[in-house]
Amino acid sequence: AVPHIPTPDNDSLNNNYLSRSSFPTTDYDWSLKIDHNISARQNIAYSMWIQADVRTRWGVVPGPLDAGFINDEVGRGLRLNYDFAITPTLFHHVGAGYGRRRSDFYPPAASIGYDNANFYKMPNVTMGPGKASPSFRFAGMQELGGHWDITIERGNTYNFVDSLTWITGNHTVKFGVDFRNYGYNVNYCLQCQGVFNRD
Repeated sequence: AVPHIPTPDNDSLNNNYLSRSSFPTTDYDWSLKIDHNISARQNIAYSMWIQADVRTRWGVVPGPLDAGFINDEVGRGLRLNYDFAITPTLFHHVGAGYGRRRSDFYPPAASIGYDNANFYKMPNVTMGPGKASPSFRFAGMQELGGHWDITIERGNTYNFVDSLTWITGNHTVKFGVDFRNYGYNVNYCLQCQGVFNRD
């Protein structure tokens, strides 16, 4: 790993290197909603949305020892609502929705693919699936090497609501059910390629 530590930017014994770190983000969002009045007392509405972004963090040191990551994340959802005014004081609402989240982390391209056996030559270290570099921590120095290897996250949310709202005098009474089911799956690999501390 030592040959990949960059040369200083000046002759000082400390604070002699200017960080190359940056955190650019590409964001893409949109939503759509359609309302339709079936009659004077009934309404149906449909909505959907997508939020997608790619966040890249370039580490302080470029190359194989880059401690940055790439986070590719997408969230999307849809919902259908039905409202019925049974009487001027009694309202029925039914709704159903679905949401999905995907969030993946990858090591920077410059730090991928260095096989431990031939490059780092450290015994008993198993590289992660993305073959990001191990993390090297030296007291009083900037951390070098990888944080994230390939991490896959998936989440699904299902929602159903059925309610009645009753207006009586100065009071509003609402009752019904609101069901939500959330499932989350993750293959988590944060620093699974090893962390080496040196005092």
